[in-house]
Amino acid sequence: MDRQFAQAPARGVGTEEQIGASGNVEADSTGSPLHVQVGTLRRLAVRGGVYIISSRLIVQLFSWAITIVVARLLRPYDYGILTAAGTFTNLADILVEAGVCRALVQKREVSENDLAGAFTFTLLLSLAVFLTLFACAGIAARALQTPELVNVLRVTGLALLLVPFTAVPTAILERRLQLNRLTTIGLSYCIIQGCLVLTLVLCGWGYWGLIVGYMVPRVLNVLVLAWQTSWVPRLYWPAGWSNPLLSFGIHYTGSRLCWFCYRNVDYLIVGRLMGPIALGYYSLAFMLISLPVDKIVATCNQFAFPIFCRMSDDLERVRAWYLRLSILFGFAAVPALVGLALVANDAILVALGQKWTPAVLPVQIMSLAGVFMVLGSSIDVLYIARGRPDINFWFTAISVVVYPPLFYFCGRYFGITGVAMVWAVLYPIMVLLLIAATRSITGISVRDVLGCQVRIWVSVLFMALVVLATRSICQDVRVISMRLGITVLAGVLGYVAAIRVFAWESVMGNVKPLWRELRSR
Repeated sequence: MDRQFAQAPARGVGTEEQIGASGNVEADSTGSPLHVQVGTLRRLAVRGGVYIISSRLIVQLFSWAITIVVARLLRPYDYGILTAAGTFTNLADILVEAGVCRALVQKREVSENDLAGAFTFTLLLSLAVFLTLFACAGIAARALQTPELVNVLRVTGLALLLVPFTAVPTAILERRLQLNRLTTIGLSYCIIQGCLVLTLVLCGWGYWGLIVGYMVPRVLNVLVLAWQTSWVPRLYWPAGWSNPLLSFGIHYTGSRLCWFCYRNVDYLIVGRLMGPIALGYYSLAFMLISLPVDKIVATCNQFAFPIFCRMSDDLERVRAWYLRLSILFGFAAVPALVGLALVANDAILVALGQKWTPAVLPVQIMSLAGVFMVLGSSIDVLYIARGRPDINFWFTAISVVVYPPLFYFCGRYFGITGVAMVWAVLYPIMVLLLIAATRSITGISVRDVLGCQVRIWVSVLFMALVVLATRSICQDVRVISMRLGITVLAGVLGYVAAIRVFAWESVMGNVKPLWRELRSR
């Protein structure tokens, strides 16, 4: 455990990196410095980002191993129940948090009353939403024809009462730019959850093992965050707080709600039209193509958001940082998504077994949407950092109108393959239209975004040709795991060779500055 994680700085006192060259620091009531030098900000971003990404990579290998073992032990029906419950609890999470964490981080200076008001507001919301979820659990279970959902929803809903105790401390750590602490806490959360889920599933708990594994780490998270921030909750009705921050929070929450609807209505439609088994196949497919986005882009957004908030007045610098991140995102995520599509048949058969083969085609189709999810999931951070969550709100509101009818029509006539096709075709179009429409706000055009990805996409195309050629040569290899290993190795070598020829200058031009910041003292 590093020294930074072991001892929190006293409130109102900055760390050495926060002080910079001036020798002193001006901080608000959260201990967040009001002024950070450009060089210091860049160094904090690079070091925090590298720590977060490398740590998440290690834990992700662990999580994948746990997921594969658990998927082999459980039935698709078990995953279908958990997915259905998650649809409601995730929606409730968004309502309870109400954009408080993002609003507190984005605000230039925060007072003690701001923190207490945010806590009081989310506490009241959590109580109201939990009682609503508890009362409506039976209706949800009947609608999805899953009787077990009643008890599952009422148990998982208890986690909503913990949200006020995590949202404010998380915002405090983000404002202090103590990103390593948040990462360490998050990684510990994932490890505990994975070990607990595996143990309970091995003991025969079924889907209840997943649910207990979801609940217990959340309780521990509250205790650790309280210890790290030394913040004591108190009640304060947010009268003065409600004007600027509540406006920000309403737009942010509105966009999150709309995002949740169009990102989860497909689960409801698949569950309603095709039942929990088909929902299990579809949810696994979506989870696999979402992994690069959730684990790479979302991880980087964790440190990028507070950094972008600090430089939001310098549009050119924000643009340069975003495009640099986009290249790194594409370098890591695009080959993973395309490679997954190419080897999905053998990979799912080897890793999960014959029972999961109906998920292969949806994985292959939605991989294209995954490539553009990398772009769509990273640019919305810019809007929020610049104090414009309303942009995300209107984009997601339009998506709520457009996606559900297409999901229903294609799902009714073409099954889960049809729902996957909606993502593959419509999502790239929507993201590119959003980028084009907001160029005046971000300074980033569609040409900028696609232009910085071209060399990487050429390299991925070469990798795909190598993989297809290798599969053709190895089609007579009867040991599937051996054929898969040879194909994956050929793809990795082909991608590395292509990057060296087509994109070396583009990638290294962004890696070298990061390396210099890591080595600087």
